[in-house]
Amino acid sequence: MQETAPLLDDSQTGGQSATTKVPEVEIHLFLTGRGLDPIHVFKWNLGGEEQNQLEVGPILVKYGLKTIFAFTVDYGRGVCVPIKFNPRNGRSLLTYRDGTLVHIIAEPENPVSKTIQRIVIGAVFATLLNTFLVRHPPAWIKNNFSIQDLPMWVLVCIMIVLIILRKRSRDIYRKFGWCH
Repeated sequence: MQETAPLLDDSQTGGQSATTKVPEVEIHLFLTGRGLDPIHVFKWNLGGEEQNQLEVGPILVKYGLKTIFAFTVDYGRGVCVPIKFNPRNGRSLLTYRDGTLVHIIAEPENPVSKTIQRIVIGAVFATLLNTFLVRHPPAWIKNNFSIQDLPMWVLVCIMIVLIILRKRSRDIYRKFGWCH
């Protein structure tokens, strides 16, 4: 009878196991309007079949972001590209190489409380305008406040000014330090 040799030789000591490195990119995350310093620097694993796609969905959820853009840091003019991703799996359509440095600028998502606050303030403001500027206000308003009939063009001018201020309110809030 012949002896057969084992296929794997276990007699070697100090054997090295084969480990594969998961490809990853280094991300510098910036927020719009927060200056030139990144708010967070981190490494993120690449996913997909070929391990070359950025997992965008978890980044959006983890940092509470609405949209993200990849940009280059060049002197002079830089290029900013929206990072589009597949909504089913959350992976980017752009591919990345292992060890790439990615600069991302993101727009934070509005919390629900701010949205509700804006709706309530808008409703209260519309109610007050309607109450004080109608042609025939209720009796209790006539007794408590001295209101004269305003022409319609004054109301239109007030609304135009308020709309312009609303669009520029972010800059005004930042100027006075009420917002980051």
